[in-house]
Amino acid sequence: MIIRPTNQTYVGHWVLYITCVVYLVLICLSNEVVASSSDVEPDSVKLFYTFKNKITLGNKTKQLQQQYKVELYNLDTVDLIEQRLSSGLSSNLKHSEKIAQKRVDQFINNDDLVNSMKHGYEGILQAKSLGITKTPAIVFKSNKDVFVVYGYRNSDVALKLFQNHMKKTKKH
Repeated sequence: MIIRPTNQTYVGHWVLYITCVVYLVLICLSNEVVASSSDVEPDSVKLFYTFKNKITLGNKTKQLQQQYKVELYNLDTVDLIEQRLSSGLSSNLKHSEKIAQKRVDQFINNDDLVNSMKHGYEGILQAKSLGITKTPAIVFKSNKDVFVVYGYRNSDVALKLFQNHMKKTKKH
């Protein structure tokens, strides 16, 4: 588990790594994570995942969706759509051009696919701008600080780790 605070303007200029004790992780994973009313709530949450490294949206995170901005980004979306557009093209160039043009025309007229592609590229750009290096990654924004938690597939576990980190930071 890595929690990395960053300043969006100077991503990568300063990094703080905090390693949690294995017992804390085991306790968080074995029990349902429930936040108390005194817990620190993030301003926004961004979840970055792939088909291989999916994230489960926990109950506490679902509750945050009603109050704060929670965004999910599947970083495989663009590749999947591109594969669908190019699959099964023949080696005959003229024939492939016709098929590809027909698929592109269908794609352009399909608002769901166009929106998926836009959201996919938005996720890739967001991940790059935040310096996300692997998935799953859950990003918490609190005030002007951005904290990245890597490696947790349950958003509530990552949220609890973020809250514990914020409590420790406030005490010091």
